[in-house]
Amino acid sequence: MESIGEHSLNNRIHGECRAIAEQHPSGKNEEFWKMFFKIVAVRFDEYPVDFYPVNQGGRKTKVEMPKSLGEVSDTEANKVHKEIQVYADERGYWLWEYRKNNEADHLVYRSLAGRTFDEMQEYIKEILEVMAPQAEKKDPAEAQRLRDRADELSVTRQSRFSAKIDLAQAAEEGKKNEPKQLEIF
Repeated sequence: MESIGEHSLNNRIHGECRAIAEQHPSGKNEEFWKMFFKIVAVRFDEYPVDFYPVNQGGRKTKVEMPKSLGEVSDTEANKVHKEIQVYADERGYWLWEYRKNNEADHLVYRSLAGRTFDEMQEYIKEILEVMAPQAEKKDPAEAQRLRDRADELSVTRQSRFSAKIDLAQAAEEGKKNEPKQLEIF
């Protein structure tokens, strides 16, 4: 994955933190979540840190802080990305992926184990074409559970952010119909 640019790892981390910020009941913003995941990566994955000088009560000292994503390698940034994926997977959060070089044109999908949208489509296909038919022979209820799971995973949504943009664009263009996928989570 590229380190900077349209589909870079850094860009993906920012988008995923924004998606989590939208869904988490705390109301914390994207910047909070980026720092949160960097701190978790420091603790569990040896994400790099810097020491910053501070003045505490007239005494000069240094505080350990995670490095900026712009200062680290892709390997190090991937440690943060991994923590985001684990957090989202455990809580059932939806993540998004930019499909074009346009923030308004992105797809929100359920990611499991850090899969991209295209990888999720392959996983869903595997459930429907391989796993469910194999389970049907042994346990029809399990086969139905797998098909239901594939249906649940294949749903895509728009984020609040993209829905607002779509409404603004529709109003600007004089359209009276609302955008089709306006399900807000």
